[in-house]
Amino acid sequence: MKSATNPIHIRWLIRRDLDRVLQIERASFRNPWNIGDFYAILKHRTVTGIVAEAESSGLVVGYAVYDMRPDRIELINLAVAPDYRRRWIGTQLVWMLHDCCLRGRRNLIRALVSERNLGAQLFFRVRGFVATSIEREPYGEADHDAYRMDYTVAAFGGRFTSTMKGS
Repeated sequence: MKSATNPIHIRWLIRRDLDRVLQIERASFRNPWNIGDFYAILKHRTVTGIVAEAESSGLVVGYAVYDMRPDRIELINLAVAPDYRRRWIGTQLVWMLHDCCLRGRRNLIRALVSERNLGAQLFFRVRGFVATSIEREPYGEADHDAYRMDYTVAAFGGRFTSTMKGS
């Protein structure tokens, strides 16, 4: 998958990508996953990781980890390197999940978004995700809730559109 302004290639996450994925993770989240967290989640047979790689340099600039359920995709983790944000990379990662839904006849992409992460809330909302409920303390912190955000995949196969320039 490519963007005219920022050519990237989306491919499966492999072991050698994890150092760069961890750098992006640490730069993106207050309580980042460690290598053990990635190994623990990726060992499940229904969980998959993808990376966005800059075609010009081969540098991994974003990633997504998701669980393929029979009726939906559960987006577990998504981040884009700070220097590459607002260049449609995150959007292209979500488009890839949308395409996976269509191929697998799934009708929903679900994400859990921290109440503290306004940027992520806006990112998903602009892409057509809707907050459907509040998850109380999903991260084990007594003062930290999250929004469950759902995107219903269109049966006709059309892609969702973004109204935010440079997302």
